[in-house]
Amino acid sequence: MIERERLSTWESDLLALFETRLGVRAETLARALKKAGRRLPARQRQNGQRIVEALKRADHPRLAVQNDARDLPRAHEELTAHLEGIDRRERKIRAALRLTATIAFNLLFVAAAVIVILRWRDFL
Repeated sequence: MIERERLSTWESDLLALFETRLGVRAETLARALKKAGRRLPARQRQNGQRIVEALKRADHPRLAVQNDARDLPRAHEELTAHLEGIDRRERKIRAALRLTATIAFNLLFVAAAVIVILRWRDFL
């Protein structure tokens, strides 16, 4: 059985990581997971959901016994390790490069289409 205080500490630590690494601000871990959405891999969303469910059960004395003392620390460690491995600056750079590459490809495609149409119509 894991104590409520320990789970609350984990929640606050994870919320700080969500804000610094993903830019997700939320009051609860459940809300942060929902806002992060697909920016987290499925396994990490499941780990976060396990912790959220444990937080809900921790308030009830009989249900608190159901919190797995082996599974929850592992879920917390995996989620923490994943969030600490995210570099926010690198994510922004990659997004900008992806956008630039998409625009360049589209411009090349349009230019090629214009050239093909002009040749087809005997303007070139």
